[in-house]
Amino acid sequence: MGLHREYENQFFIDFEQEDGADLSHKKHIRQRLENRMEQRRLKEELEFFDGELDGEFDWHYVDK
Repeated sequence: MGLHREYENQFFIDFEQEDGADLSHKKHIRQRLENRMEQRRLKEELEFFDGELDGEFDWHYVDK
């Protein structure tokens, strides 16, 4: 058994509409998380070369 068509359409319309501020906030948070994950990945790759850089790499530049 399903809902009447008029109620099904109402249900989907309510879900599809999002506040513009919420959407931009979600995009901003997603971008920050992706950047942080990329920094961690790069840091792990560079730690593989332990000692080869001999302190030449500035981690503060990566953390910005």
